[in-house]
Amino acid sequence: MSQWTHVLGVIRYDYMAQNIWTSETNGRPKCYNPNEKIKLLNKLYKKDIPSGSEGPLQVHIHNSNRGPAVTITGDLRDFGKDEVLNIKYWLNNIDKEIKKYNEDKEFYDFLEIRDAIISCNVEYSDTVLFVYKDDSFKMEK
Repeated sequence: MSQWTHVLGVIRYDYMAQNIWTSETNGRPKCYNPNEKIKLLNKLYKKDIPSGSEGPLQVHIHNSNRGPAVTITGDLRDFGKDEVLNIKYWLNNIDKEIKKYNEDKEFYDFLEIRDAIISCNVEYSDTVLFVYKDDSFKMEK
């Protein structure tokens, strides 16, 4: 019998340059480039994406009024409670890459997670929640 894990998640990023005004440029800061941020997120989220026997999670990234938003959905077959931790590792690896990317940026050009929650409904087991707090994804008890 197959075991399925149903995943639903939202990750909301802050992009300060999208939310500040500067008199020097009569509007957005010179560094303002949401398309660059979306391209970066697409590259990072598509790398090593968790997958069940019938395919990977689906990731959609779009720009909202305050910064990029990522939605994660999927029904992973033959993906049980032991494999669910791979989702947390994947998300934390992406976060590490974004922090590296931010190292040479001005604070208002940073891309930072504002809010995130990922629900993993594991059949025949408890639902697992991952939340972003204290600078990383953690399993919520």
